Amino acid sequence: MSTLLHAGEAQALFSDTVTLQSINTDHTLESTKDGTLTAYPDRLECCGHVIPFADLQGMAIYSRNVLVMYTNAENRHYEIRGTQSFSALKYLYCYELNRQDR
Repeated sequence: MSTLLHAGEAQALFSDTVTLQSINTDHTLESTKDGTLTAYPDRLECCGHVIPFADLQGMAIYSRNVLVMYTNAENRHYEIRGTQSFSALKYLYCYELNRQDR
């Protein structure tokens, strides 16, 4: 994605089509949505959710193309599943390079 945004807005770094699963603290599945995952220098946006890197407790990769995140603000886990060609690693690297506490 190389479209420039309005002045003052962060430019999207990359995006992919994914399935978002929201998981409660008791490990029950709350919802599943299909949509787009977009990485920005300070946050991820996925299926209508804005997830600032500052709110993430951690991020991990499961089975090469599943991105797992835990948020402090919402106290929940997210699993983001992509297609076979989805690279969860680029989102993990983006988070690691841009998080505030490094």
